Formats: sequence, structure tokens, C-alpha cells
Amino acid sequence: MKDIGSATKSHRFSSLEIVIMVVIATVFGLVGLGLNSLFFLLSSIMGPAWSSAILAGPFFSCGLMAARIIRKPGVAFSTQVLNSVAAILFGDPFGVTNLAFGFVQGAAFETGFAICRYRKWNWSVILLAAFLATIFDIGPMYLFGGFASMPLWSWLGPIMLRPLFVLPIVYVLAIGVPDILQKAGIITQGKTD
Repeated sequence: MKDIGSATKSHRFSSLEIVIMVVIATVFGLVGLGLNSLFFLLSSIMGPAWSSAILAGPFFSCGLMAARIIRKPGVAFSTQVLNSVAAILFGDPFGVTNLAFGFVQGAAFETGFAICRYRKWNWSVILLAAFLATIFDIGPMYLFGGFASMPLWSWLGPIMLRPLFVLPIVYVLAIGVPDILQKAGIITQGKTD
């Protein structure tokens, strides 16, 4: 099995790495499409701010899972944007606004990795990147998520509590799944941290 990511010093993506990013982005695009149906159901019960907070975890896991597997600068951003494109192509009801979320979340992920100078890919850095995305994501939520038309009190609480919903799901999907794949011999990486 060919080593993925950290075995090379090159910042360019190999064909295998691009395929991995596209597959992860596509799978999460389909998952997101299904979660949007649940989002609309929950929004009718508890409002869009709480629904968004509760269901955000899988949306934040896509780029981070790819980054955990490939371990190169730019992977999280590229995969998150590819995920947004996949969602649009699958007919996501939020349409082109997905791109704004993909760009902002991907930039937040890369900021988290850049803080650690792209040297660590362990759980603490992945969760830092996810936490930063919950903060960066406030901008698109305000502009495109309808928060601008809502009173501050109706969305501030859910946004502040969002990391409590996001981080456990990110831990399972973006850290646990790649580690299971590595232990099963499906993927190989550099030293596990």
C-alpha cells in the first residue's frame, strides 16, 4: 500500500491524494444533502439557529478528515470547497451559498493547521481547526443563513454552544475514522500522533 501524504515533502497533490479528496468531498456532499432534510424538519420545531448548531458537525468533518489522512497544506481547504461544489451539483437547497461556507470553513481549518506550522495532525490540532471554523462560520451564517434578519438573542446562544455539538462529531469522523482505516491497513500514513 502506498503511503499517503506525510511520506513526501512535496506540497503538490498526487493523483491518489486528489482522488481521496474528491471521494471524501462527494460522500460528505451526499451526507449533507440528507442532513439538510433533517435541518428543515428541526428548523420548524426549534428554529434555524439551533438546528444549524446541532447538525453542523458532519459539515465541519469533511476537510478535516481529508487533512488527517493526507497531511499536507491546502488539503482541508481544497476538500471543503470540493464538498461545496459537490453539494451544489447534487441539488443542495442552499445552492451557491455553499461556496461561501466552503471557503470560510476551509480557511478556518487551514488557519488551525498553520498555527501549528503544518507539523502536527493530531486530535488537538484537528479540534482547534474545527473550533476556529465554528467562529469563522458566523460571518456566512449572518450573511446567508438568515441570522441578519433575526434578533441577536435568537441566534447568539446556539452559535456560542455550537462547538459543544461540533467537536465530538468531528472527533469521531475526522480523527476516529482515519485512525480506524489506518489500523485496518486500508491507508498508511506517517507516524500516528
